[in-house]
Amino acid sequence: MPSNRIWNAWKNAETAKDTGYRGINITIISSQNQRFELQVHTAESFRLKTETHHFYEGLRDLNTSDERRKEIIAEMLKLAKEVNCPEGI
Repeated sequence: MPSNRIWNAWKNAETAKDTGYRGINITIISSQNQRFELQVHTAESFRLKTETHHFYEGLRDLNTSDERRKEIIAEMLKLAKEVNCPEGI
């Protein structure tokens, strides 16, 4: 059975693992093996996630060229730098 998982994307900010996403994702697997995801955001990080969702969809699209993927990631990282990390994260 897969295990529960917590991913704190704030800890990846400004590192090689930075995807431009800001938030905490919690994956919970129920006893019936149902998967649930809880996303925890600040007002700023939720706005970033909402406003850049089209970029995320572009990255998932198999028809997106490698060059376009690089452009999308660069833009997401640029926008993510404007989001303040909450104290204590």
